[in-house]
Amino acid sequence: MKLTAQVRGEMADRLLTVINKIKSEQAEEEPKPKQTQFEQIVDMYQDIMKGVNEVNIAINTTTKTVTEAMAKQYKTYAQAAATPPIEQRKTFINPARKQELEKAKKERKQYELSINLKNSPQQTLELIRNTHAKDITASFQKVINNSSKHDDKPTVAGISRIGSTMIRLQFHTKDDAQRAREIDAKWDDAYKGAESHKPNYGIVVHGVPHNAINFEDDFTEIINEWEEENASIDIKITRATPLRRNGKQGKPAMHKSIIIFTQDPEAADRCLQRGFMIQKQRMPKVEKYAPHLHMNQCFKCQKFGHRSTFCKHMNKCGKCGSEEHATPECKATAPQCANCRGPHKAWHLGCTKRDEEVQRLYQLKREAPAFFTL
Repeated sequence: MKLTAQVRGEMADRLLTVINKIKSEQAEEEPKPKQTQFEQIVDMYQDIMKGVNEVNIAINTTTKTVTEAMAKQYKTYAQAAATPPIEQRKTFINPARKQELEKAKKERKQYELSINLKNSPQQTLELIRNTHAKDITASFQKVINNSSKHDDKPTVAGISRIGSTMIRLQFHTKDDAQRAREIDAKWDDAYKGAESHKPNYGIVVHGVPHNAINFEDDFTEIINEWEEENASIDIKITRATPLRRNGKQGKPAMHKSIIIFTQDPEAADRCLQRGFMIQKQRMPKVEKYAPHLHMNQCFKCQKFGHRSTFCKHMNKCGKCGSEEHATPECKATAPQCANCRGPHKAWHLGCTKRDEEVQRLYQLKREAPAFFTL
């Protein structure tokens, strides 16, 4: 075992203490009567062995202390091999447990109706934010009562707030929730801009020729052409947008990736299975759009996994990690990461916390279902 200079010094100090003790004991001993040469040799041998024993005890004590300290600091090869990496311990989800959670999520949706407030004015959003859930429930129940033609009206049990622009109505039974979805309700009567939420299912089409669509101009006709080209898939496109906005100057890339949205999950799955036609060319590389599986970093608290729009954490400077000021106001000369405390900014590509997030997303992508309905 290789010892450090500090440990060697500590051992030397202990040995010196033992030697000094032996010397002091010898000095305090009363003068012995005159001995023969043989008796003197025997006494000398006994003194030497006594000193050797005490030295061995000091060495063993020091060695034990050092070994215990090193065992706490370092793991053996077997221990290290048996311990999963940090990213695996954080991201591993038991498949059975994951299936249970997905099943519970689908079951829960059958008792809910989502109301979208993204088109509501800021005053309405502020009003809802400061209104008790009981009063919000009563407002939406009134709309249902005025819109339903049946005597047995669906009863809203309560609400849940999702961010600042979404409210989910909770019902006691699946039947109530289904009947509420079928009502042609004017949710706007409850709160201005409120409307029934219709989820969009996105597919990412890779390898699209750069000149196939220009998002800076009106591309309504191009969307109509794409729907005709993919008539066998029977897809109604609600929106299209680039996967990444290219802010670089210079010559654009020959191909790009775009996101196509539809409100029909089965049509989206058919695109995933068969590809997507653009300008009479089949784009074979199509994948499910899952933004939660892409890298997201909040530039309010600097943590990974969410964006500043939904952040509920304390503000932190992205340059020095301080909670005293925002990133644009930072005057620090030396950066310090708000996540790992390393000597770099919070968005540095070499951040260890970013590496952990990459591993987490990789694990989630491997476990995520490839289709929306299958």
